[in-house]
Amino acid sequence: MLCAASCLARTRLAATWMLRLSKLAATTLAALVLVLTTSIAASAQEALPPPISVESATIAEALHIAAARKALTDSGVEPTVEGLQKLLERMAPSDTFDDWAKEQIAALSDGSFEVRQQATQQLATTPGIPQALLENAQKNGDPEVRWRARVIAQLRQVSVNALLLGALTLIEHDAAKFSAASLVAAAEAFDSPTLQPRFLQVVARVAQPSEQALYSELLRTKNSSVRLSAAIALASIERDPESKLLIELTTDPDEQVVLGVSQVLVRAGDRRALLPLARLLRSDDLPIRRYAYRYLVAISGQTLGYSPTLPDADRKQAAEKWETWVAQDSSTAMLVMPPRFSLADRGELGDQLLIATGGSGRVRLIESDGKVSWEFAMQSWHAEKMGSGNIMIASHWNSRVVEVNASGTIVWQLQGPNAIRALPLTSGNVLIADFSGKRALEVTRTNEIVWEFTAPDNVFAVDRLDDGTTIVACPSVILEVSRTGEVSHKWAVKGRLNSVQVEPSGTLLIADYQGDRIVRIDREGKELWSAKIVRPTDVYRSPEGKIFVATATQLVEISETGEVLREIMRSQSGSIRGS
Repeated sequence: MLCAASCLARTRLAATWMLRLSKLAATTLAALVLVLTTSIAASAQEALPPPISVESATIAEALHIAAARKALTDSGVEPTVEGLQKLLERMAPSDTFDDWAKEQIAALSDGSFEVRQQATQQLATTPGIPQALLENAQKNGDPEVRWRARVIAQLRQVSVNALLLGALTLIEHDAAKFSAASLVAAAEAFDSPTLQPRFLQVVARVAQPSEQALYSELLRTKNSSVRLSAAIALASIERDPESKLLIELTTDPDEQVVLGVSQVLVRAGDRRALLPLARLLRSDDLPIRRYAYRYLVAISGQTLGYSPTLPDADRKQAAEKWETWVAQDSSTAMLVMPPRFSLADRGELGDQLLIATGGSGRVRLIESDGKVSWEFAMQSWHAEKMGSGNIMIASHWNSRVVEVNASGTIVWQLQGPNAIRALPLTSGNVLIADFSGKRALEVTRTNEIVWEFTAPDNVFAVDRLDDGTTIVACPSVILEVSRTGEVSHKWAVKGRLNSVQVEPSGTLLIADYQGDRIVRIDREGKELWSAKIVRPTDVYRSPEGKIFVATATQLVEISETGEVLREIMRSQSGSIRGS
């Protein structure tokens, strides 16, 4: 019903983009990439905008909305409710539009250079193209098609992602004016690691009880992206403890649906999420097992001997322990519901480690057998793998933040802040700890500052939590800062802090460089646990419970008792991220 009227509109959308870009048809692909790269580099070299004093939520919100409106306007979309509704309708599944997209992909191997070039431009800038088609093109037998498909993916991160993230910002701002059913119907357009987390958040917030019948209708479609978002919309509005609908959703044959609904329930503090999560520990799909386990660990603080990568027999035995615990103990157990999750855009590392070696000048991906599978030369204290697969690197040595793709190409950068850490957010923006600038700032991919907080001292670490607060860590104090820039809580720190991680339980894990230790404190500042380690500069507890530590001389993994389990690499400070 919602999709039928969109077929012609989506075809017209494609035609609109084709006409808009026809003047570029004679430009070589190399020139296109060069122009894009040069413009990014040039904007990064420009002086930063003057500091923004955030005095009210209205100012911060206005900055976000202005950036979103600009992203839509730059893409030829009217930044109004009507314009956004038309965009959503055009992006709903359509056989006509999919056929057009397949024709463009086929044209990547056409004998005419101009035809190949124009098809590349269309695929790089048209929203709503199914992700699976683009991924399949990167596996094509023709080397040029594979290469063009990789370039298209890179360009789409700048053009299409900016458009869709801007659309989500405006839709969330005016949630009452939008039909969540239209948003759900367009789910496939947001089906990428970069966009989907943010998209599902907005679906949950925009969902309205009055549209329940429409969500139920969309749940019956065969499109997995639409079914997942419809299920999340339904779970977000259903609050009946005896609901048959929730039982059906948490036992759905599609494990992605079960996981998505369970996550919604967790964030609502609903214990009905525990049993479906425990059942998902038996999944044959490793990412499903990982996410289910991470949520259970975050909620309960327990591991029960389980690991997503255990051999089948051992894993099933450990999963049984979780199901027994849910049945017998979870109703009276002290649970963290909901947990405090970071809004960092962290991609799946699996068995890899992402290492920044600090002053040693290398950022590396290391496989389980110890081999280096990716490397980038830069002095960096901190690196994060993003949902897109790209790596974000912060270098306070060079006062620079870069985002690098798998081939080692810089696809985005920002020069200026003395960035000791840079955290990619699910919104698409980047949160930066400006060390010597004594501030935390949030910037867009067009390098505009949309949030800023001036700290009392050098800033070593920052994080953004899913309740909207920002953690700003200085050497002797940690601040919890509201959206309006007000300090809502503070922790005094003994020794000298070099990093902090907010754990799902709300406790803080701190690298105390001066005190030669790792320490965990609660909200009142009480020390709950500590481990002796010489000159730690960074500590990270993975979602599966592993503790990685960077020191002034090496990178290690330690146990909960403080024992060094393995020495990973020599380094001069830096960071480690892993599962």
